[in-house]
Amino acid sequence: MNYSRIGIWLIVAVTPFIAAMIARFIWEAVVNPYPDKIAYVTLLVLALLSAYVLFLYLTIKPSRKKLQRLPVLVWIVVIVTAGIFGGFVHFIRFIPSSEGDPLLSKILAGLILLGSASAYFLFIRLLWSFWRARER
Repeated sequence: MNYSRIGIWLIVAVTPFIAAMIARFIWEAVVNPYPDKIAYVTLLVLALLSAYVLFLYLTIKPSRKKLQRLPVLVWIVVIVTAGIFGGFVHFIRFIPSSEGDPLLSKILAGLILLGSASAYFLFIRLLWSFWRARER
């Protein structure tokens, strides 16, 4: 099996998705240029771009050693933290807005935020355990 073709296929499949999400976030900030919206859109766009660069880095030459290096782990934590923080600010703005009027919208937004926060803390715990196991 040719893994370089699979890597190229992954890159081609993910690139339009990331480009569309970034364009949507930037469009959202241009349409309603409020300072808090620009702040969380900037965080989300930087998190997406960084995650994409990390994805490219690991797809072009996959290696378990790369994933275990401290700078890469810190980079991953910063990306995920920026994404979670941007999502939290978006949640805070969404709840009182007119888009959040239906109760189901608020429940779904809360579930997404709860799931994201739970996954974030699980992710941090796993990274901490990997780091501690490596130090021993």
